[in-house]
Amino acid sequence: GPGLTATIRNWTKSLLIFTAVMTVASVLARHPIAQAVGVKQEWAAALGIPAGCLYLLLCIMRGVLQGVGDYRAVGISLVGEQATRLAIGGVLAAVGLGVTGAYIGTPLSFVAMMVYCAILLRNHLGRAQPGQKAAFGLWTHVRHAWVPIVALAEIAVLQNIDIIAAKHRFSSDVASSYSA
Repeated sequence: GPGLTATIRNWTKSLLIFTAVMTVASVLARHPIAQAVGVKQEWAAALGIPAGCLYLLLCIMRGVLQGVGDYRAVGISLVGEQATRLAIGGVLAAVGLGVTGAYIGTPLSFVAMMVYCAILLRNHLGRAQPGQKAAFGLWTHVRHAWVPIVALAEIAVLQNIDIIAAKHRFSSDVASSYSA
């Protein structure tokens, strides 16, 4: 109902603002980020954090679609994300942007699927009523769920830190083989 619509609108706005802030911070810190992850493509490295923010919003939208029973739309968005990523990244790499161009396909595919999901959510949920308040804000939810969020973030780091360490310890060929 209107409460869910207002909540999704509130969370979307909050995450888009957060993504903008993280994008500025990532661009400013692109050199240290690239050094930390062991890549030469600073602009591609700078996109990692904003891409993660956009992916979080896309996952929330998919979760709402799943919650209202539109499994077909969720499936289409999953396949569409990969197809869009490949198409956009391939074109950008081919026109001379190289690895960074290929990686730009990732956040742009998230944006494309968020637009797709937003259109479907509007069809399912309608527009928020004027003055309708969100059930609770995103940051309230984060404050209440900070322990599992931190635990999952730690697991994500542990799951991927070996690849970053390999980039710093092995030759480029060995590190690439290890990552694969």
